[in-house]
This record gives sequence, structure tokens and C-alpha cells, in this order.
Amino acid sequence: MMRDNGFTLIELAVVLLIISLIVGGIVTGSSLIHSSRIASVIKDFSKYESAIGAFRVKFDDAIPGDMRNATDIWGAEVFNGNGNRAICTNAVFMPDPETEIMGFFEHLSKAGMIEGSYNGHGDEEIGVNLPSSSIEQATFRPRCFENIDDYFNPPFIALMADTGDTILEFRKLGSEGAALAPKDAYLIDKKTDDGYPGRGDLLGARSQEGSAVPNNCSTGTNKDTDRYLLSDTRVTCRIGRVLNFN
Repeated sequence: MMRDNGFTLIELAVVLLIISLIVGGIVTGSSLIHSSRIASVIKDFSKYESAIGAFRVKFDDAIPGDMRNATDIWGAEVFNGNGNRAICTNAVFMPDPETEIMGFFEHLSKAGMIEGSYNGHGDEEIGVNLPSSSIEQATFRPRCFENIDDYFNPPFIALMADTGDTILEFRKLGSEGAALAPKDAYLIDKKTDDGYPGRGDLLGARSQEGSAVPNNCSTGTNKDTDRYLLSDTRVTCRIGRVLNFN
């Protein structure tokens, strides 16, 4: 007896089940990969904070990037900071290729506190003077502000030459800077601090001034009551860890 061409209901059910399992596996795998990348950002923040602490112990409380006698230890090609206990630019406005920001990872690598080799000179470039991360085109970058509130609520025109609060920022390079969706920024903040973008030691911030992306990282501009805007799934957030050098 010959069967009709085509699938029986049972066969169709089996095919649909297989397809659903494949799709489910892809979604689950993508979710696991994404979760792993977010966990890696948390791990990297901890790694660099530990490296700063070890550097300060080894070099009489000097701060990487800000260290004023780096050339005495590692040679004339290494960048010297000004020793003012903040990792800042050497000019009020960016860009400036000769900055403590560029010297930060150079000093840490020269001291053996982190893996890799970094050049403390030139324009910002991942893998050259800034480290890579688990998020494509995103990096960690120290910077300072006249007041730490300027990070949460741009515009932040005053990058100070001589003083300021320092943060270690996780961001993408370029004019916008956002590297994370609000829910991912919230997860990192919640796991390592208080879950508020404008409070504590882990701060969330929208894309930089002039970006095409509006302030959709958080719900407002009040640092005491603001929350991450979890309903927005776009990449709209930068985050920064406050570095206390007291």
C-alpha cells in the first residue's frame, strides 16, 4: 500500500518540536553568552581596582597615570603624571594625546599589575593604550570631572587639568560612548553597588552631549531618585566606578 506524499500530523508535530528545540537552544545560548559578557565587565572592574590598590602599595601611594616619576623607573618614553591625585587630562579640553588617562594602563602594565603592554601616548585606541573588553568596541577609561555629579548629568564641559574626582568608565569610544542597555547597566550596578544610576560608587550615565541618543539610560536627572530606564532596550548607557584616592 502506497502512502500519500506529505507529512502525517505526528510527523509534523515532531518537526515542529525539533524546530522549537533548535530555536530555544539558540536563544538560550545567546542569553548565556550575553550574561557571560556582563559578568566579565564586573570582573574587569574588580581586576583594575585591585591593580590600582597593588600599584599604590608598591609605589608609595602613587596613582597609575598620575605618577610624577614614572620615567625614573621605566625610562624616558613612559608618560609622567603631575602627582595631584587625580587621573586627568593635561589640558582642560580633549583630545590631548599626552594625558594621564593614556598613562594609566601604561603604568599598570609596566608595573606588572595587569597583563598586556600599553603605550601611554597617541590617540585612544583599544589594544594600544586602552584595553579590550567582552563588549565589542568597548573599553575601560579613567577620566576626571570637576564634580562627580557631572558624570551622571551631562553636559560635562569641565574636564579639569589640576584637580577633580576620578572615575573608571566603561564605554565605547567615539562621540556617543554608550556601551550597555539600561537593564545591563542596572544588573552591574545592582550586583556591585546600590542599583541607582546617580548614587553610590557605580554610576550610570547617558550618551555624551551631542549624541543622537537622548537620555534613555535613566528615568530623569535627579541623582537621588532616578532609576535605570529598564523599558528601553537600546544601548544608551555608560557606567563608571568612582575611584577614591584619599
